Amino acid sequence: MNMGTDRNIVWTRQIKRITRKLANTRSHIRFIETCLNRKVISTGFKTRWTPSFIVSNEEKIIIQSILEEASYKLRTETLNHNYEHVRNLVKKQKSLWQEIRRVCTEEQQEMISQIVSKESGKTQTKIEKIKQKKLSYLDNLFNKDEKESNEIRENLRESNSMVSTVESVKK
Repeated sequence: MNMGTDRNIVWTRQIKRITRKLANTRSHIRFIETCLNRKVISTGFKTRWTPSFIVSNEEKIIIQSILEEASYKLRTETLNHNYEHVRNLVKKQKSLWQEIRRVCTEEQQEMISQIVSKESGKTQTKIEKIKQKKLSYLDNLFNKDEKESNEIRENLRESNSMVSTVESVKK
């Protein structure tokens, strides 16, 4: 094997790796954006806290609101980090392709391009399956969380109406 072929193999591996990372990161970005659009908090971003003391339903709603805001900020920061990661990967990819174009023949460039394209297709298919599975899970989770939130709100309404009734009886 000559030096040019070894270099082409290394470049091909680097391009494939960068392409995979780009696909995964972009998929993660789309997933988080989908969650934001659907107003769903995925498990990895859900901030949980249970008070070690007894709280009223009103306080539970306030705590839930604070936790939801923290989860939203966490998703936003993760998105910003991923956008930056994509920019860096794209720079690396462009730089690598420039080097390949500068050194390799058109035939070698085409071969590398075909290998990378095939790898990209495989990665995209795999990512799409995972994304659908995650979104299905989130839809189920969202329905459960929505039901729990509605129950808390309903309990609060009931306790408020009972307080009003008690106060009117006192008068």
